[in-house]
Amino acid sequence: GQHLWARGYFCASVGTVDEKTIMEYIENQRWDDDQEGFKITVPREP
Repeated sequence: GQHLWARGYFCASVGTVDEKTIMEYIENQRWDDDQEGFKITVPREP
């Protein structure tokens, strides 16, 4: 099937960043259990 998004990566340099900062950034990218994530819906007719 076709997909709207593709898996990939992003990289940028902002100076010296330690491993702890990187790990915290990665951990904060995860969805919480109560969130459904990104979803596209079709509006209903009034």
